[in-house]
Amino acid sequence: MHHETLAENSNRSLTNHGLHVVNDTLIATAPDGFDDSEFMQFKNALLSRVHRGGMRQVVIDVSPVLFLDSGTFELLSSTAKMLNLLGAKVVFSGFQPGVVAALIELEADFDCFTTALGLAAAMELFASTATEPDPSPDDAATTEQNSSQAEQLATAENANVL
Repeated sequence: MHHETLAENSNRSLTNHGLHVVNDTLIATAPDGFDDSEFMQFKNALLSRVHRGGMRQVVIDVSPVLFLDSGTFELLSSTAKMLNLLGAKVVFSGFQPGVVAALIELEADFDCFTTALGLAAAMELFASTATEPDPSPDDAATTEQNSSQAEQLATAENANVL
């Protein structure tokens, strides 16, 4: 198992938590109670490491976070979107039950990213997607054709009902 620790001494939160590379996956632990300036340093370190190192898999471990308001959730969500734009798949792991309950009450949008119960489950998600074969161009064309045929059937059925 390949393991590398990246700590930046100029940043208190990253020195304490660090960025770790395990089996070509960047694992970043979000510190609890971070302010906007610490979060910006955390985000910039993530983006820089993914860009500089060509990382394609990122786990953001939020298990230490005991309180997360909608603003901070939006910052995490936008960071995940930025990482996706850089070509990295992102999984959030370890949301605490109280944090999840609060975010649900705030109607936070969880549709834009993948979550896992913990680090092990996040790593399993990456392992399972790595073993799935990519759809061949023929499969994609067949899927598109089947989708088109299904839409035509639905339209014809709706016309018959009227």
